[in-house]
Amino acid sequence: MTKTPKCRGRSVKLSGRVHSDFLFRTAMARNMVPFAQFALPLVLLPIQILNVMTSEGKPQKRLKLLDHKDIQLLGHIDTARWFKEVETVWAKYRTENNSNVTSIEYLNWQHKLTEQDLNKQFAVLYSASAKDANAFVHKRGTLDLEYIIDKAAYVFYTDSELEAYYLTAFLNANSANDLMKPFQSRGLFGARDVSKKILDVPLPQFKADEEAHVRLAHLGQACAARVEEFIRDRDLANQDYNVGKVRSEIRNQLLVEELKQIDELLREVVRIDEAIETL
Repeated sequence: MTKTPKCRGRSVKLSGRVHSDFLFRTAMARNMVPFAQFALPLVLLPIQILNVMTSEGKPQKRLKLLDHKDIQLLGHIDTARWFKEVETVWAKYRTENNSNVTSIEYLNWQHKLTEQDLNKQFAVLYSASAKDANAFVHKRGTLDLEYIIDKAAYVFYTDSELEAYYLTAFLNANSANDLMKPFQSRGLFGARDVSKKILDVPLPQFKADEEAHVRLAHLGQACAARVEEFIRDRDLANQDYNVGKVRSEIRNQLLVEELKQIDELLREVVRIDEAIETL
């Protein structure tokens, strides 16, 4: 198993044997397209999944961060050796601003790793570093390994499948993405970095008894099914691809009619004039 961490712009390649208990799946920016994720990479992380009981007596999963000594005490000598080397490389190349921060602390900056929710059935994610919010729904338990959210994504957790797809339909909508364009940061080729700006576009909380909300959720589900079929037919997970071109093809060819229907429904759900004033 190899991993290439970056320190001060350097790529450092480490190799060694590791235990599968520390392998997870994730989605980085290049794995995120509207309504779907694919070609999910393996990541090696110094975390342990604990099964605990809440004060109400309900079982829950929680993440515990480990250093190489903790991993060694668990009996995983090769894995402990790998993470000890990571700590050594980090200490050598870390920046002055991080001179008092360990590699483990940096990995869990602001507790964004250990505070992830492994208990909600659905996670709605969208890419932070793109000109549009490429959002999709991840359902827990559908992969070969536990799924960890990468720093390239924003996430919302829910146990409601309809709420998850309602939010995904909104985040992928042309109207929602167009509304935030004048307020996005810009680069050489135009708007970039969705960041949190799309969350300023007002969206009513999902209500299962609101017909327009449910219709949006069903449209989101239908879009997800079409995109997943598109990915399978193209065998994208097993070949080189340009994620920008894939996203463009999905938006501008595959889902043209569905996105129009989503925009029409959003006009009922979101008051555009009020949205512009809010932004």
